[in-house]
Amino acid sequence: MQPEITVTLPTGWELIKTSRRKDLEQRADMSEWWSTKDVVKRYKHDMRWLKKNILEKPEFMEILRYRMVMYAGDGGKDWTFEPVKFSEFMRNYFPEIAKGIGE
Repeated sequence: MQPEITVTLPTGWELIKTSRRKDLEQRADMSEWWSTKDVVKRYKHDMRWLKKNILEKPEFMEILRYRMVMYAGDGGKDWTFEPVKFSEFMRNYFPEIAKGIGE
C-alpha cells in the first residue's frame, strides 16, 4: 500500500520539479547583462580583485573587451558583462586565472 496525498493549489499556482525551477532561474540570470554587482556576487571577489587578476590583465583584455565585457569608459560609466560568454570565459580560463594569482 502506498500513501496518497491530494493537494489543492490556489488558482495560478502549479508544482514544478526542482530541476525545472533551477533551469528557469539560470535562464533568467543569463537573460540580462550583468553589472559589476552581479559579477562580484557571482564570483565572490570584489571589483579590485577582478580588475587586478582578470579584467586588466593584457592577455585577458584582448579576449574580453568588446566581445563579452564593456569596460567602464567604453561608452558607459560602468562595467557591463554579457553573462553567457563571460561565464564560459571564466570556466575555460580558470586554470590560467588561478595560476596567475600566485605569481
